[in-house]
Amino acid sequence: MCPIDPVCGNEVEAAGRPSCERAGRVFVFCCEDCRRRFLAEPGRWTHAPRCVPDEAIRETEALIHRWFG
Repeated sequence: MCPIDPVCGNEVEAAGRPSCERAGRVFVFCCEDCRRRFLAEPGRWTHAPRCVPDEAIRETEALIHRWFG
């Protein structure tokens, strides 16, 4: 099983990817931008488990309403 990027929710292959350690846990990211966002606000991404980040939900709400009325 591949780790999940806590910022964007993408499944990532850990080898060669940006990572960091926080509170004894190692987090792996799909890109350096996600790592920077995590480091800027680590509590935002570690407190509540979520499958889809809030930003992704907001970005797709318009499409959902268009698809499903």
